[in-house]
Amino acid sequence: MRITRVETDEGVAGASSIGYGLARLSAALDVPIASGENNFGKRQFRELFERRAVDVVQPDLRRAGGVTECLEIGLMADAFGVP
Repeated sequence: MRITRVETDEGVAGASSIGYGLARLSAALDVPIASGENNFGKRQFRELFERRAVDVVQPDLRRAGGVTECLEIGLMADAFGVP
């Protein structure tokens, strides 16, 4: 699989294109994909879970929105079967 830079019309990768790229990478590799340290809030994490883009979630407490938001991300990850 060839990994390329993801770009949009504006020249910046959006959250949905990143989730799509991770989903393709995850499907192509046997190695578990861990991500989430650069995601903001539970909406971006939900997209990763729905696309099955990550095998392990690792939110950054500050970027994700604090303790309560991280707890909710953890509960969402559990609902999707992601550790």
